[in-house]
Amino acid sequence: MDENTLTKIWTTIGLALLYITLNAWVITQAGDLLNIPVNIFSGKLSSHRVATGVFTILICAPISWYLTYIAIIFKKMKKGKIVDTTPIAFNLKIDTQKRESKIYQYFFIISFHILPVLGQIHFLLKFFTHAVPKKWEASEKISMWSIKKLWLTLNRVEMYGIDCIQVDNKTNCIAFFPFIEPLLVILLVLVTICFTIKFLFMKANN
Repeated sequence: MDENTLTKIWTTIGLALLYITLNAWVITQAGDLLNIPVNIFSGKLSSHRVATGVFTILICAPISWYLTYIAIIFKKMKKGKIVDTTPIAFNLKIDTQKRESKIYQYFFIISFHILPVLGQIHFLLKFFTHAVPKKWEASEKISMWSIKKLWLTLNRVEMYGIDCIQVDNKTNCIAFFPFIEPLLVILLVLVTICFTIKFLFMKANN
């Protein structure tokens, strides 16, 4: 792909990634008390703040990888500093040597690459500090790292959930898979961090 096409893809995916991250951050912080227009996580899911963060990691981590992959390909085509080797959002014609252009470039680098990573770290910390896995209906707390409970879950002997709330005298939970779910979100976030660091600090073709 040429530079023009890569820039269009980078801009589109970056905007989507930022929007999803902001949507999820609002829900994990305040539920429906603080909202933004067309929040994709509003409604029933807003009562499950921890689960919203987990879902966002599952969605945004692969998107971040592809966005960073596009940015790395673009960087290999260019020479100079990071403001010169990062796609210019919306394909505007700007002089990256000027101060206002550098601010423009850094704004979108932070918005598309750094903020989503910080968001995923926030959701991960929220998960490990607020998630309380429980046996469905019985409210019996379990360890999120229990391989034995994972085996029972996979064999449908027992079911576990997080973010359990009472709705019409019934327990409403988000399904949880012990051991494998916390391990998965950790790995996804770590790969995102590593990939982003690679893009930010890799040397261009000077």
